[in-house]
Amino acid sequence: MKSMYWFSVLDGIDTIGVIASVIIALALVILFVAFIVNLVEYDNDTETLTALKRILLKLSISIGVAVIVAIFVPSKEDMYMIYGVGGTLDYLKEHPDENKLPDKTLECLNVAMDEYINKNKSEE
Repeated sequence: MKSMYWFSVLDGIDTIGVIASVIIALALVILFVAFIVNLVEYDNDTETLTALKRILLKLSISIGVAVIVAIFVPSKEDMYMIYGVGGTLDYLKEHPDENKLPDKTLECLNVAMDEYINKNKSEE
């Protein structure tokens, strides 16, 4: 049950990473434009340029972290799939006799389908 809780929490973190990436990217564009305007209009005001460079560097690092979070934290559906398939594979590794079950199931299904097809053909 704890894993289901963590699936929900991590899905929220993934969403926050995507939203943060978009917001930070917009802020980077706005600050870059401000940096260029400051270069052109105010003839290299060093204090403002230094402050803008510091802010641009911090935002660049922030967007890098947000993008990494958005990429590497899987969605809730992906986590369920990983958890389900992983649990099934672990179970099949521990119980090798269960590997024969799908083969027998398919044989049974084939026999049942053959009987159904033969029955329908004889009725026509």
